Amino acid sequence: MARSVRRRILVLLGTLVCLAVLFLVEEHVRGRVALAMYKHELTSRGERLTPESLGLLPDKNWESKEAKAMAQAMKEISDLELSMPFVKAVNETKEPGRQYALLEQGKLSDYSKEITWEEFSHRLDAARPTLMKLREALRQPTLSLKRDNEWITNRKVPVKHYSAINERQSAQWLNFLTLDAVRRGNMEEAVENIEMMAAMSRFQGNRDSLVACMIGVALEGLGVGTTWEVLQANGWNDAQLARLQKAWETNDPLNDVVQAIEAERVRQESLMDRFGPTVKEKVRVGDGEPRKPLGYGNMALVMLWRVAWADQEKLEDFKSYQFSIEHARLIANHQWLRSRDMMKADSRTHGAWDQIRCVYTRLAPYGLVDGPDWLRAKERILGTEMQRVEAIAAIALKRCQLKNGKYPETLDALVPDFLSKVPLDPVDGKPLRYHLKADGMFTLYSVGRNGTDEGGDPGPAPTEGSGAFNDWRAWALDITWPEPLHAEPPRLQDTKSR
Repeated sequence: MARSVRRRILVLLGTLVCLAVLFLVEEHVRGRVALAMYKHELTSRGERLTPESLGLLPDKNWESKEAKAMAQAMKEISDLELSMPFVKAVNETKEPGRQYALLEQGKLSDYSKEITWEEFSHRLDAARPTLMKLREALRQPTLSLKRDNEWITNRKVPVKHYSAINERQSAQWLNFLTLDAVRRGNMEEAVENIEMMAAMSRFQGNRDSLVACMIGVALEGLGVGTTWEVLQANGWNDAQLARLQKAWETNDPLNDVVQAIEAERVRQESLMDRFGPTVKEKVRVGDGEPRKPLGYGNMALVMLWRVAWADQEKLEDFKSYQFSIEHARLIANHQWLRSRDMMKADSRTHGAWDQIRCVYTRLAPYGLVDGPDWLRAKERILGTEMQRVEAIAAIALKRCQLKNGKYPETLDALVPDFLSKVPLDPVDGKPLRYHLKADGMFTLYSVGRNGTDEGGDPGPAPTEGSGAFNDWRAWALDITWPEPLHAEPPRLQDTKSR
């Protein structure tokens, strides 16, 4: 009797084991077939799914003397033992749509005392020689710092001393150097500095990482803000303004973002292929918590995942990336309103079973989950792009005023002498709005995120996004090119270089 019971138990256990194996095999085959079919569908639609198709091949320019000189100069700037003056020139609360013209102020101020422009210039002298080295490196036409496939899969940056933080600090110093140059009447130096700032933002927008693109967007926003400041000064000629205009026309951050997400997808697949049950692997244990070794329990879970569900999770990952890519393409094609409707109509859901089998998403030490959230990043990208296209139009308007003594009646009058075409509003794809005012000045604006033309009203609008871009211009009814304020100067905060 006991032997019969044991036999039945063994048969039952054997049956359960066979069913479990069959289940795992079925999950493996189902995931493998579904992934292959989806990748074939994407490829037939012209999607690029490999490093080679994206052009992410080894680039020896990483080892060029120009690249090394640029990184070394940024490092030296970061190491400067002096305080960095941080200019906050935007009136955020009292008068939306207007901004202080810092260059018109006779004195500046820090936390404790007023300083003159001469004192401000003296403070910059320590950084000036190193900044000249940086400008020389950025001026080289051979400077191309596209990461290669090794970086795509391993996140290794082969240029010694390169750091996004160093680059941000360098751009800030170039900003201050530009203000000082315009104050001294050296417009040629100011133009060169802004050209270098635009070049730095293009370097970060090397289309291989959403993080790199977001750094490039931040640098571009800083450069456009500097451009507004220098346009308030007199002493420009048409050739200088044409160079300034070309610097921002060359940038194309929206299409860079599309290619960056494509590169993120390629890297994510490579990282998922390499993710395995090794003792050295480290995993996330919670937001803000340090990574910890995989552990034997998770090692067994990862082994099970690789056998049964790795391809299924890859498939979900591919679909998620494809959604973000198509969303980004709409924004790049000046269809923000359609992209917003696409996001609202998204009905994708994840059930309890998805949470169980998506082991990589829960434990992965790498991937886009470590980067900026796309839903928030797109708002900052759009806000900066609106400012960039307005800057291009504003420079062309300044050139027209220099030649004719007044601003034109319409933006179309700038074509072809000052513009090849009227810049398009990133929100709806129509030409930027422009009104000539009775006092001879103008209102230049985008219709803003709601897509409604409010006649150039810069007043606050109800927020529909995440609020990540916490700036009055980001959430105004219409996004206007600021009018200068002629009043009390803004404060010049004295912060430690960071």
